Amino acid sequence: MNSQRSYYKENGIHTELLDEVSWADRFMLKSSNRKLPYLLVYGESLMKGCCSVNFFTQQSCAFNLITNGEGIFSTGGRDIPVRAGDMCISSHLQEHNLRVVPGKRLTKIYVGVYYNLLLAQLEPEQNVIRHCAELFAPLFARIKTLLRDGGKEGVDTFAQSVLAYEVVYLILNYFQSEKTTGENEFKKFLHKITQNLGKNHSLESMAHEYNCSLSTIRRLFLKHCEISPMHFLKNARLEYAAYLLCHPDISIRAAMQHCGYRDQSFFTRDFKAHFKITPLAYHKKNMSGNKFVE
Repeated sequence: MNSQRSYYKENGIHTELLDEVSWADRFMLKSSNRKLPYLLVYGESLMKGCCSVNFFTQQSCAFNLITNGEGIFSTGGRDIPVRAGDMCISSHLQEHNLRVVPGKRLTKIYVGVYYNLLLAQLEPEQNVIRHCAELFAPLFARIKTLLRDGGKEGVDTFAQSVLAYEVVYLILNYFQSEKTTGENEFKKFLHKITQNLGKNHSLESMAHEYNCSLSTIRRLFLKHCEISPMHFLKNARLEYAAYLLCHPDISIRAAMQHCGYRDQSFFTRDFKAHFKITPLAYHKKNMSGNKFVE
């Protein structure tokens, strides 16, 4: 039985700032009923001077692997510096922009994959993969060979679908591994914070320690703890204070200082708001042998 054929047409763009060649599927670009990964286009670009390219991927996700130079990838209101070895991901139905750093050149190879249910798993912030040329360049080279050499007889649909699946698999697998690693790293960071509650922590100091921006540290706490960083810190300090007040040889002042409070009135106010009882009353209940119920 003969496999269905797909035909890719060579296109070229040659301007003062952009030199590009691509092989695009003549039929799939007009189709809207594919639910499986399918290669739409492979291309190579040389961007010069102040060249800027806008993307609006209506039917696909585009994966731009930078092979040389530096640029700025704009997506979701953020400007992300990128360089050789990085991949920029243009997600479905989102506007993106890639521009060259002034005075530089940028070369890239790119693949467009028809949007499908697998690619729907990509999250909005998953738009740049760092230092991934060794992972993706060989696969992109195979895609180029398949589409470029298809000729008038076309490209076997099964063969190009296999390569499309490989692209999607590598992308999703990378982000899943990164997510697991990131979660483990953040758990270690939280453990470090809770083991040093006596320190003068602030939002700025936590962001600096985790080597991220203020907006990122807020987002990570909301994602993993469902509360803000300072709310998490306050809860951890109060829980630790309650633990210390279970010991008869630790005073209220000592417990307060161990968990990072410097003013006893603030400590009493926060403790009562959290546990519905004052530190002194909690301490007495504990020492009397009665079980404290929150």
